[in-house]
Amino acid sequence: MAEAHVEGIPAPERRTSYLDNDIRPVGVVVVGDKYELAFINEVFCKKLGYEKAELTGASLIDIAAPAEQEKCKRLLIEAARDKDAAYNSELRFVARNGETINARVMVTAAGDPCETANIVVTVEDFQPRARKTSTHTGRLTRMAASAEKFMHELRNQMHGISLIARLIEQESTRRGVLEDDPLVTLNQDLKQRLKDIGTLLQDLSHLGESMKLKLQPTDLAKFVTRLLRSDQACHIAEQIRVDCDIAADVPPVQLDRRRFKQAWLNLFKNAVEAMPSGGTITVRVYGSDAHVCLEIEDTGTGVPEGIDVFEPFTTTKPHGTGLGLGIVREIVSAHRGVVSYKSTPQIGATFTISLPLPAAHVSAE
Repeated sequence: MAEAHVEGIPAPERRTSYLDNDIRPVGVVVVGDKYELAFINEVFCKKLGYEKAELTGASLIDIAAPAEQEKCKRLLIEAARDKDAAYNSELRFVARNGETINARVMVTAAGDPCETANIVVTVEDFQPRARKTSTHTGRLTRMAASAEKFMHELRNQMHGISLIARLIEQESTRRGVLEDDPLVTLNQDLKQRLKDIGTLLQDLSHLGESMKLKLQPTDLAKFVTRLLRSDQACHIAEQIRVDCDIAADVPPVQLDRRRFKQAWLNLFKNAVEAMPSGGTITVRVYGSDAHVCLEIEDTGTGVPEGIDVFEPFTTTKPHGTGLGLGIVREIVSAHRGVVSYKSTPQIGATFTISLPLPAAHVSAE
């Protein structure tokens, strides 16, 4: 039998039920061909605070949480279509008092496979509504859930590109290409960028968890200057002019250099992509009170009003993922810093990262 699968619904397992295994379920409902509740046990009613008479004949979809109703309907449709499968999933129901109840359910068909079958929804576990999380943690969790949809395919593409890079390296060696040859240099850059993407995927796979930093004192001015120098050829090719305004004697800050490089690359890439016909990027580093600030100003299209560019998967670009600026904010926040922006449509935008100085340095002042 071919395995059924619907986006957002786990692939079905071999059909099983509480009847087969003599499991005593927490809650059971039986749904008819029009999604109405044909049978409800006492436990299901009690957990949601309803009297059985209140639910008899009602639609299961209607008592699912509004955001879950389409998912609930698809589960029921797939179970009816594939009568030998069992679908395990998470659903949220709305209790009589309005509270949202999380539930782990198993959905199976019951009856003669040749006839219209009822659907048995076995609730294996009811869980109270999770405590409200902080904005920071909730944002990370939403990012993680969305990122899972394309991370697997992205890794596959990276594997193919990595294989091409290795083949180029082998062919260059076979032909005796010198180490300072542009082809060798470009291939090394390609492999480094693959490593950077690998780091990004690693971060995405751990979204929602605390970000552990390896902090060390860093001269931000020198750090940024090195990053600019490494990408100079790309700036010229894209008709991008880079101006620097870096103050002298900027105090060192505590950075996880690998992570902060990722934030820098995302911000700089955002500035470049805002100027498809070329333009000027101005980079500034300066001290301000108990902080060190990094600014990246572009002469691009600006940021449209009414959107939060830091919100994950929000993008104004035709082919953008909307992840870059969200990750910038998480990295900067982990450094106890703040990232903000100001923008004028069709004139440009300026993104500013403000990082706190170490307490010892602030006290010395």
